[in-house]
Amino acid sequence: MIRQAACALTIALIAALSSLHTAAKADTVCGPGYHHSGETREVTATEIIIHPVCDPDQEPLNAAESKFCAAKLKTVADERAIQQMNFTNDVHGFEMFADVSQTQKEELQGKVIDALLDQGFEATTMAADSARSLNPINVNGAIKKLRASTPAWLQSQVLETGLRKIAAANGKPGMAVAYKNFVEDIKNMKEVADTGVDMSEDQKNAKLRLALGLLKIAQKDPDLGVLVTSVEFGESLAYLGYISSNVDHLTSVTDSKLLQLNSYTIRLKQDVNKLHSDKQAWAEATGNRGEPNCQN
Repeated sequence: MIRQAACALTIALIAALSSLHTAAKADTVCGPGYHHSGETREVTATEIIIHPVCDPDQEPLNAAESKFCAAKLKTVADERAIQQMNFTNDVHGFEMFADVSQTQKEELQGKVIDALLDQGFEATTMAADSARSLNPINVNGAIKKLRASTPAWLQSQVLETGLRKIAAANGKPGMAVAYKNFVEDIKNMKEVADTGVDMSEDQKNAKLRLALGLLKIAQKDPDLGVLVTSVEFGESLAYLGYISSNVDHLTSVTDSKLLQLNSYTIRLKQDVNKLHSDKQAWAEATGNRGEPNCQN
């Protein structure tokens, strides 16, 4: 009996204490500009109140450093991608190229495109065979894209007609004749660009890019042909010619690799620009000079 009474008393005491300290959770919603990061407890005579811990929504002091290091990792990946295609390349080289005058860049671009055109002219027999994959549908599609991206002064009805003749030719002999005539028109276009005295370097390069693009379309690669005519592609060619120190090196690159190199170069340019902006943000946030010490 005594034991039973003692147990009952213990239970009653526990219940009484529990009723005095009822856990009450305070509002866990933090106000605007704050986020919930934890909780604290307040014990009163009657209850335990759980309070949220709200921290301001601001980046930690090392966030700028983290952003810079993440951007640097991206540029390293870009460098390796280009290096794996046998082009010596690094961010320093890209930054040096950025300091080259626009006139020198235009001249280098012209030399690279000239070399690629000459290479295309030499592959006459092989290219004529490749042209057999052209048809009125893919040629018309390529011409439509070219018109949309090419200034009116640069468009050529003669060359568009030449492409259509290749696509519409019946049999290999007829296609070979159409292709030969088309290449002669491209050569004339290149000669006009190379000797044009009333054109700026930028206009000459635009004409050369169009000539190369039309030649690539005729050589069964409409997608590359359209891409080649863009200003961005010309800038990529100039950069690749700069880092290789040998224009002829680019003429040995296949069309598929040329597409990849263009993609990698554009991505490198974007990532280097972000690297510079993140470096500036870090310097402003910390008051330091130089650059953060990235561990990886």
